[in-house]
Amino acid sequence: MRDGLVLCFLAALASAQTPAGPRPFKATAQLGVPYVIGAESRVIGSNEKMELASEREVTLDSAELALVFPNRQENVFARAGEKLLVLRGSIRNHEKTSTARLTSTESIGLRLWQAYKGPGKFKFAGTFDPSTLGYISKQLKSGDSAKFAAVWRIPADLTDFRFGLMYETPRKVAWYDLAPSVGRIRSTFATPDGIGVIDSVQAARGATFDLGPLEIRMDGVSEPEIVAGARRPATGRRYVVNLTVTNRLLLPARWGWQYVTAELLAADGSVTKAYPDIIDLATDRSWYGDLNPGTSMTARFLFPSDTAKSPRAFRLTLHDAGRTVEVAFNP
Repeated sequence: MRDGLVLCFLAALASAQTPAGPRPFKATAQLGVPYVIGAESRVIGSNEKMELASEREVTLDSAELALVFPNRQENVFARAGEKLLVLRGSIRNHEKTSTARLTSTESIGLRLWQAYKGPGKFKFAGTFDPSTLGYISKQLKSGDSAKFAAVWRIPADLTDFRFGLMYETPRKVAWYDLAPSVGRIRSTFATPDGIGVIDSVQAARGATFDLGPLEIRMDGVSEPEIVAGARRPATGRRYVVNLTVTNRLLLPARWGWQYVTAELLAADGSVTKAYPDIIDLATDRSWYGDLNPGTSMTARFLFPSDTAKSPRAFRLTLHDAGRTVEVAFNP
């Protein structure tokens, strides 16, 4: 009997010392359903509720992953090690007496259910007005509501999409499981499952690929006897690569030899960097300036070499994005 009591005591002690496991996740909100976030304000002593615009009624309509968010305020695109989370919905002032201020930085906050332990980081990009595609700025009177699109930079390898939406303080938090809703990333850099993103990829010759704010197609490599252009290497062989480049955002995008690293990879393992110039095929002159929204240009890169090469691939790195695409000349 005594041995049995000892065993029961030891079992109870072990149970008491075992740390509690992580609390199970339970979604408290769902897409398309309003939820109040923020914190109630009450009068000290009477516990009477005060309306101080410390709460918001939020309705989250959709969630998506992307590498670009076109808007008219700034060029927002994912850089190395990150992807974008775009949340769209509406915010309503459900209080009767106060006016709610809604700005890019004073809209909604994002919380994680579990701590992220990877190398990436989270960074808020802004809250935008879908009707103007600029930063949102509104005053919501009682009953007024406004549509929003909130954008965060999140780690490229993040796969846990259990997020909470909050306002100012994490008192009333709307918890969502967004995994079924985020969809697949449409990008050359997306992993096969469409959820992750990598920083260096290979693309087929003639295929169109995305690179930061740009959409690019490479047509091949050639070695003409004479190369036209205002600036060019003076002696030796000159290999030529032509790219069709399009700005897929709504603001001018940086484009020029100083913003990229263009390399010609040879079968012998050697790497030749492009001459520091981009020739615009339409004008036969050096390209200067940004690429306007929605416009395209055909860029010619020249690769000087003292010896004959057997080019096998072209590699382009966009400095702003920190991502690289390699295109093989032969399938």
